[in-house]
Amino acid sequence: MKSLIIAITLAAVTVGLTPHSHAAVLLPGFDSETLAANDDSSTGLVNIGFANPINFFGTNYSQLFVNNNGNVTFNAAARTFTPFGLAGVTVPIIAAFFADVDTRGLGSGLTQYGNGTVNGHAAFGITWRDVGYYSSHIDKLNTFQLLLIDRNDRLAGDFDIQFNYDKIQWETGDASNGSGGIGGTSAGAGYSNGLSGVDNVSSELTGSRVPGSFLDGGPDALVSNSNAGRAGVYFYEVRSGNITELKVTLTPAGAVAAGAQWQVDGGSFQSSGTSVSVSPGSHTVTFAPAAGFVTPASQSVTAVSNQTTSLVVNYFPVSGNISVEQPADTLLTSGSSTVDFGSLNAGGSKTLSFTVRNPGSLNLTNLSLLVIGANRAEFSGGIIARA
Repeated sequence: MKSLIIAITLAAVTVGLTPHSHAAVLLPGFDSETLAANDDSSTGLVNIGFANPINFFGTNYSQLFVNNNGNVTFNAAARTFTPFGLAGVTVPIIAAFFADVDTRGLGSGLTQYGNGTVNGHAAFGITWRDVGYYSSHIDKLNTFQLLLIDRNDRLAGDFDIQFNYDKIQWETGDASNGSGGIGGTSAGAGYSNGLSGVDNVSSELTGSRVPGSFLDGGPDALVSNSNAGRAGVYFYEVRSGNITELKVTLTPAGAVAAGAQWQVDGGSFQSSGTSVSVSPGSHTVTFAPAAGFVTPASQSVTAVSNQTTSLVVNYFPVSGNISVEQPADTLLTSGSSTVDFGSLNAGGSKTLSFTVRNPGSLNLTNLSLLVIGANRAEFSGGIIARA
């Protein structure tokens, strides 16, 4: 037996999304060791301290370098102070805030690191609390944190990466063409396997190296955005050495301004252009309503291991007024209508007819009639679009 549901989307419905506070996103601890006040220095090799080495893109590491300029690296320390695209680094890197941190100014905090736990899992973390920028400036201060969380409960070598942001007041040092901590070549954040060309696997947070983006109040402010459902928190799962991400871009800009967002597998709603760490395989992407736009139908997308799978989805504007009659006397004047075709024996046939009327004074555009459910490709007749 087959069943068919005809769904007609008529108008967008607004929903209230409560913003998360970024208060107290930094986790306590992870401060047993301190990197002395410096500009562009690094630690020597530091033990991560997990029961098993972490597997980062196929290489196992039990040690790393803590670099003052907002990142950790493997194989070699990194003292570069002007950020550049992480696809161009020559060592594996995880960067929470790659920029010219300078802790020499009187009143600047220091880079601290150490071990602790996160949700019962062993963790290694670095905290940059109230740190200044080059050259010894303290008029603006940043506070952020990078955590590596052991997940050998899943598989030996698995771990999570977490970035926490509490305050981002500056984005650039003087030597990176900044002025007063602003402009020039601004900060980046993300990760890279350190390989070149087609072998490179890397990802950066939206707003990397775009002046003004990461700052508090900026369009991609680190303290008020997220890919993890809590403002100021960014999260990546590293499984079998790989990081698999899904990135969804929503258009047009008017829909984004009206509240268009997306979620994967019923998780937290995300902003347009955000990348979310997912497992390889099939996932369902659904969308939040945006006032004045038709909410797109949910979509199935297959995330490819060790890649960022991208999806672009368009919201169509609502025009005019609409009412639907199906069959006989069911009338709908707003929202969306679901018409159950019922069951159909193999080899049988059935016809469902209905009328769509536009009693308003404006022309109706972008009407979408969707056929959803199993065996939908076998149904025909009067179909504008199939889901």
